[in-house]
Amino acid sequence: MEYAFDRSLAVHRYGGSAGQVVRAYKFQGVRGLAALIACQMAETGGPMLRADADQPASAPVLVPVPSGPASIRARGFASAVPIAQALAALTRLPTAPALVHRGSVGQKTLSGAARLSNARRSIVRSPAVRVPERAVLVDDVFTTGATTSLCAELLREGGAREVVVLVYAMEY
Repeated sequence: MEYAFDRSLAVHRYGGSAGQVVRAYKFQGVRGLAALIACQMAETGGPMLRADADQPASAPVLVPVPSGPASIRARGFASAVPIAQALAALTRLPTAPALVHRGSVGQKTLSGAARLSNARRSIVRSPAVRVPERAVLVDDVFTTGATTSLCAELLREGGAREVVVLVYAMEY
């Protein structure tokens, strides 16, 4: 699959203790883990979380990958939002909910192609939020890349010139 984002970075490979952290955070309601996840993302994120040296006003903006309404109802929160907020507090970068989820079936059990099709029907740019020039898509887990690639595509269509992905764990 060819991705629409410039690059991606994961703090951990999904599984082992990283998988336990994600499951406790998302499915057992241990929301305080957002701070731990964000701290590790800030330590690993390096240059993607800084302004260009030659253009200090070009600081990136953190954009949480939107969760679907069913996931929010089941968990009580959109998993990427607290992580992005905690990461913003650590890095002093702004956040922007530039993408919204209109609702669909859950992505968890779908194949890569089905995930992309499902996401295309569900995720849109928020008309109320300006798309940043440099966007860092923030999420907890990168599975197939279908959702994050669509998010990057939508941000580019809205004017983003650079879109990178920073996640806590990636399934390889």
